[in-house]
Amino acid sequence: MGGISVPDASSLVITPFDKSSLRDIERAIQEADIGINPNNDGERIRLIIPPMTQERRKELSKTVSKMAEDGKVAVRNVRKDAMKKADKVELPKDDNNSPPAPPLLAFMSGSIPCLRSVPLSFPTPQVELPKDDKKALEDDIQKLTDSYVKKVEDMAKAKTDEVMKL
Repeated sequence: MGGISVPDASSLVITPFDKSSLRDIERAIQEADIGINPNNDGERIRLIIPPMTQERRKELSKTVSKMAEDGKVAVRNVRKDAMKKADKVELPKDDNNSPPAPPLLAFMSGSIPCLRSVPLSFPTPQVELPKDDKKALEDDIQKLTDSYVKKVEDMAKAKTDEVMKL
């Protein structure tokens, strides 16, 4: 596409390999609505980055908060899908007609290790996961969800603190 250089701390210079793409790059920067107006001199595009005002810091802080909320919603949607799969999980019966303990990693990867040794030509009798094991699996999924939501919150707080620093 092109080269990007940083002549000083408050400006960027974009030099495309193909000069005919200057207008497209300029338009894309304007449409991105990042608060920077590109200066096109026919050879390159200069971006002068204004100093951060308190108002701009607050806007960026709100953007960080919105992105963090979107991230938490995405994590919760993954949890919802995992919980649906946990409700439907069935395990093959062993010789004693009792199901083996469900490893969380095997569940999450979609494969149960004991199925690998079963010949594919014979049907494997299925047994529903016991309620205690299902509850333990759901608890593990919830703990994993909580840890990722906490990571998102920690990253958002760190970024907000960084943006608000004078």
